[in-house]
Amino acid sequence: MLKTDFPDSGIQDSVDIALNTFDDMLTSLPVLAGINIAIRSPNETLDFGIDESYYLYVPDTGSILFARIEAATVFGALHALETFSQLCNFNFTTKALELHSAPLTIYDQPRYAEQRGVNVLAEIDVPGHTSSWLNDNNMTLSDGYRYFVLRAQNIAISHGYDIINWEETFNNFGDKLSPKTVVHNWLGEGVAQKVVAAGLRCIVSNQNRWYLDHLDVTWKDFYANEPLTGISDPNQRKLVLGGEVCMWGEQIDTSNIQRTIWPRAAAAAERLWTPLQKLPKNPREVTLRLAHFRCLLNQRGIQAAPLDGYSRNVPQDPGSCINQ
Repeated sequence: MLKTDFPDSGIQDSVDIALNTFDDMLTSLPVLAGINIAIRSPNETLDFGIDESYYLYVPDTGSILFARIEAATVFGALHALETFSQLCNFNFTTKALELHSAPLTIYDQPRYAEQRGVNVLAEIDVPGHTSSWLNDNNMTLSDGYRYFVLRAQNIAISHGYDIINWEETFNNFGDKLSPKTVVHNWLGEGVAQKVVAAGLRCIVSNQNRWYLDHLDVTWKDFYANEPLTGISDPNQRKLVLGGEVCMWGEQIDTSNIQRTIWPRAAAAAERLWTPLQKLPKNPREVTLRLAHFRCLLNQRGIQAAPLDGYSRNVPQDPGSCINQ
C-alpha cells in the first residue's frame, strides 16, 4: 500500500503518520515509504542511441520499505516512474494508493534505439527560380532534385550531422545516397526491406498504418504494424532503427489534437518497445490493458479517445471509461 502525500518532516515521521492514519486496515499490509532513484549519468540530452533502460524493484517485507529505481539516464528513470504509476490502483474506500503485485522486479529497455512517438515534420523545398537555375545548368527537374539532395547531404555530413531522407530519394536514386543515410519509409509498405537490403538504415512510418491524420486507421491497425515484416536477416534487422508515429497540423487544433493522438500512439509505442517474441499475436489480447491506460490518461487530464471505432470517436453511451 502506498501513501504518497508525506510531509517534508523526514522519512520516519512520514512512516509514523502513514501507520497511524491507516492503523485499522494495516494489520498485515506493509507501507511503502518511498522510492530511491539512482541515475548513473548526468547527461540530460535526449539523443539517438541514449540508454533508456531501467531496473525497478519493489519489496514486500521489512520494517520500512523503499522501492528502488536504477537507470543509466534520467530518461530511463522517467520510464520506470511511469511503469510504477501504472502498477498502482486507487482504493476509493481507504483513499490510498495500493500496489497488489509486490514483490516485483522489472528490467526493461526499448526494443529499438530510435522510436519517436509523435513528431511534427517540416518539408524542405528547392528555393525559388528553380526552372531558370536548371535551364542554366542544362539539368532536368529530376537531375536538379538529385543534385540538391546529394549536395545537402554532403554539407550536413561535413558538419557531423546524421542525415535522414524521406523515401522518395531512395526510390529515385538510392544507389547515389551516402551510406550514412537513414531512410524514412513513409509512403507505404515494402520499402524498408529494400532499404536494409541495400545496406542503409531505416525508420518505418508507413502512412497507411502510422500516420495519425489518417482517422480511419484504428488502434488495432497501429498495434499490428510490424517494422520488421519481410526482413529475416539478423544483420538487416539491425539496420531498422525503429519507427515514428506522425502528427500533422492539418485539421488539428487544441480541441482535437489529444483525441487524435491517444490512445493510438500508445498502441504503436508498445509495438516499438516490446521484444517481438513477447508481443501478443492478436491485438485484441491487449484491449483491456489499453482501455485501462486510456482511463489513466483521462484521469491525468489527457483527452484520449475511446478505443472503439475510428480516431476522435465519441463514447456511444455513458458509463465507465473502460467500457466506452
